[in-house]
Amino acid sequence: MRHSFRFISDIGHGWLEVPVDLLWELDMVDAISTCSYLSPTWSKAYLEEDVDALRVTERLKALGHEVELNYLDLDGEWHGRWKFPRYSPESVREHAIY
Repeated sequence: MRHSFRFISDIGHGWLEVPVDLLWELDMVDAISTCSYLSPTWSKAYLEEDVDALRVTERLKALGHEVELNYLDLDGEWHGRWKFPRYSPESVREHAIY
């Protein structure tokens, strides 16, 4: 299986945009740190590049999946830094659609 993700980078950091459903599928809801963010609709996670994004992409590759990154380089700061809530497993569970 092939996964294509957007990788957003600004002047200081980067985030991998992944569907929250994928974190459920990979059983990784509890493996993501508060350095990552959630979209206001709770449907996407923005995984910080140093640990969380690497953790997810390594899990996918270990399962035999291909990972493709589509880069979005921003000149200033990414708006998610101040508009999006910080990631927490509790928030993901609270807003889960069953």
